[in-house]
Amino acid sequence: MKSIQNVTSEEAKLEILEQTIESLQVQMRNLTRSNQDISKDQKKYTDNHIVFYARLSSSIHLNVFSIVKFNEVVINEGNHYNSGDGIFVAPVAGVYQFSWMTLTDSSDYVYTELRVDNVVIDKLVINLGSAAGTISATRLTVCKVDKGDHVWIQTTGTHGSN
Repeated sequence: MKSIQNVTSEEAKLEILEQTIESLQVQMRNLTRSNQDISKDQKKYTDNHIVFYARLSSSIHLNVFSIVKFNEVVINEGNHYNSGDGIFVAPVAGVYQFSWMTLTDSSDYVYTELRVDNVVIDKLVINLGSAAGTISATRLTVCKVDKGDHVWIQTTGTHGSN
């Protein structure tokens, strides 16, 4: 009688083990599908985000109506910013956020503006006057931009030395 119970007990354990393995296989398939879906979603998320961050590697003086060519590109997802000409080309229409910072020394002026297809969207003016030292200012602008629009920062026609 013991041997029959042992076989029955062993068969029961084997059946439980097989069910557990099947359950784990189903869970693994579901996890694999979930991971694939997350990867697809992350790719969509990354593809839909346009980010660039560029700065000047040294101080410069610009004449009126000069485009600021930020030559040190730190981030340029999608390569939509061109450091050679200082122009960002919008890959898709949407609402964009742009910000820029300028710094000036005593008695100097900096007049800059954000332009979208040569239309002035916003301006940033700083003037330390006759005081000694330096001053910086930052402008953050949110605007609608169409696909293919060119966006840049340039000096204004207000002052001859920026």
